[in-house]
Amino acid sequence: MNINKLLKKHYNFMLLIKAIGYRLWGTLATIIISFIFTGNVKISVSIGICEIISKIILYYIYEKIWEKLFRNKNEENL
Repeated sequence: MNINKLLKKHYNFMLLIKAIGYRLWGTLATIIISFIFTGNVKISVSIGICEIISKIILYYIYEKIWEKLFRNKNEENL
């Protein structure tokens, strides 16, 4: 395998791991802040789970909107 392809695959994998870690880190912060306000671990974890699921769904919707807007502008320029 070409060294450049191998490095690109490794880089992309590291970006994926970094993105997952960042999302988990943000969810942990949400759980901790929720616990500070509620004093209840169960509620705090529930809020954290809702947060991570909702952000994944919202990000997907955002990407679809962005793709549609970007594609339409590119088609106009052709």
